[in-house]
Amino acid sequence: MSEVARHVIEYGYNAVLLLGIRADIKDPEKFLIARVLDRNINLTEKINENLVYAKRLVDQFTLDRTDKGIEITMEFKIPGVQRIISSRIEQWISAFSVEQPISPYDEIKRKNKQLQELAEKLKESETQYREVTNALPLIIFSINDDGEILYANSWLKTFTGFDANALNENKWKPVLREEDFVINWEQWWYHVAEKHLSKESWN
Repeated sequence: MSEVARHVIEYGYNAVLLLGIRADIKDPEKFLIARVLDRNINLTEKINENLVYAKRLVDQFTLDRTDKGIEITMEFKIPGVQRIISSRIEQWISAFSVEQPISPYDEIKRKNKQLQELAEKLKESETQYREVTNALPLIIFSINDDGEILYANSWLKTFTGFDANALNENKWKPVLREEDFVINWEQWWYHVAEKHLSKESWN
């Protein structure tokens, strides 16, 4: 259903969604029915893989053109004649929670959810790290091979009077003595070169 709904939202006009159950006392088979009515008579010209996937996920799929627009009907067979009780609903919820994605959209949605959860955990971890490092009465910072500060606690500015951005822009010049500036950078580049040579020898 989600495949068709996204297709209609993107290309349709004044669409209506109807949900129901088709049942007959004389017929033991029952079907869940989802019907979409859309006033865009050219909707079928925008066919894409959304509808292709939708057809694979239901037992019956029909697409009819009328003078009022397009009518898409999907029917999903309800297996067996079983009484729907609360315990069975819980079983369905559990089954859906562990069911593998069956379309690219579901896979993307699952990946996005995982990324959001990871981002929240990282944000929480970063906040805790900042709180801890800011509580210590010393400068804590990390830099890359170019000598640029990637992270610094609040004590960097407290002790030096400059924040990370200012020091990066001026290559640490505000906190280095003029006569030591060139020598310190030469020593830094020597250290970086040694580090990379050591990594290569281990590989």
